[in-house]
Amino acid sequence: MALARSHALRDWASAQREECEAMNRQKISAFAPDDEARFWSKVDKRSPSECWLWLAALTPGGYGRFSLRGTLLTASRVAYKLSHGAVPDELDVLHSCDVRACCNPAHLRVGTAADNARDREGRNRHQHPGRPKAWRKLAPDTVRLIRSQAQLYSTREHARRHNLSYDAMRKVLNFITYKEVV
Repeated sequence: MALARSHALRDWASAQREECEAMNRQKISAFAPDDEARFWSKVDKRSPSECWLWLAALTPGGYGRFSLRGTLLTASRVAYKLSHGAVPDELDVLHSCDVRACCNPAHLRVGTAADNARDREGRNRHQHPGRPKAWRKLAPDTVRLIRSQAQLYSTREHARRHNLSYDAMRKVLNFITYKEVV
C-alpha cells in the first residue's frame, strides 16, 4: 500500500513538473499595456531584496499561474520577460530565493534544467533515500512558532514573513505538511 502511494506521488510530481515545463515553454507574445498592468496587480511587490509573492492562481506545485488570452503561463517566466526580455525556449526561469511563487525580477535568472538540478543539490532541496523531507524549508521550531501564532496573523501574512507561498503556509497551519511537528 505504501509503495503504491509512493509511486502515485512520484507520478503526480512528474506530471506537475511536465505541466510547469510545458507552461514555461509557451511563447509569450507581446504584452499590451493592460496585460502588463493586470499581471503586476497580482504581485505583492515589496522591497527589492524581498520576495514578491504571486497572489493569484498557483499550480499544485506552488508556481504562479497567469492566463494571457487563454494561454496559461508561469508567473515567474512572465515577470522575467517583462523585466529582462525574452527567455529562449530551451531555458527555464530559475529562482535564486527558492520561493516558487516569487516574481521579483531580482530573484529570477535563466538557466538550463541541469543548472536547476545543481541549485537544488547545492541547497539541499532534493530527496535523499533514508532522509525524507530533506528539502523542507522550515525548521521544526519555526513550524511550532508559526502554529502558536496562528491567531495573530493571517495566513497570507505568515507566508510573507516566512517567504512561503500562501498555499504552502496554509498546509503548514492545517497540519497537511510537517505533520510530525507538534
